[in-house]
Amino acid sequence: MYSTTSTYRKYFQLRYSSMKHLLYAFFLIHCHLAAQTFPTLNIRFKYVPDGYTAAQIAADFSHARALTHPDSAKLRVSLLQRVHHFDSTSANGLLAKTMLDSLWNEKRTALLDQLTGCWEWYWDGSSWDTDDEPSKCHCTRQLTITTDSLYFFQNDTLQRTLPYRIHTELSRQGGNRLVIAVQDEAGLWAIERLSESHGRKSDAGDLFINHHVFCACGCLESIYRFKGK
Repeated sequence: MYSTTSTYRKYFQLRYSSMKHLLYAFFLIHCHLAAQTFPTLNIRFKYVPDGYTAAQIAADFSHARALTHPDSAKLRVSLLQRVHHFDSTSANGLLAKTMLDSLWNEKRTALLDQLTGCWEWYWDGSSWDTDDEPSKCHCTRQLTITTDSLYFFQNDTLQRTLPYRIHTELSRQGGNRLVIAVQDEAGLWAIERLSESHGRKSDAGDLFINHHVFCACGCLESIYRFKGK
């Protein structure tokens, strides 16, 4: 009896292990194919309107080169992205890419200037209203941002250091945006300096941290206020 039970157990364990490896292999293949095909289709769909022609490319490229005022930067980027993604190997497409790289470097430098310095912790919480602030914990927290790292302090003692990077990312509305990405053991963070109030706890100019970008509800968020360079 024991021998038969043991044999069945081994049989089902083997079947389960085989199925698990098969599903894992399928998952890896699916992710690989998605990574290979999705960006190309998505980028083309976002940037290039239907029926876009070479004549429109030439007109948009001339228009983009004529836009020099800072208030026109968003439109200039949009036009250059159309030109580049319509035909990235043409003379205009290559020149548009060079101009885009220069514009993104300028934006990145400006963003770094806004971020670097010392920040004072103001609030932690979520959409479920679970919050914490200095008056509740009777503590102080600071964040110092350099050109490549975040330094977290509590009561003037360094708690941890995290590297970060700034990269361009395709936005849902079309076009690109600069994203500040931080990876810690719990997942991927997103950081932004607010241009306007973000809910009842924040003001324009505050530093807003989403501690898990893939969280759907009850997500941990933090707000810091600028202290100085």
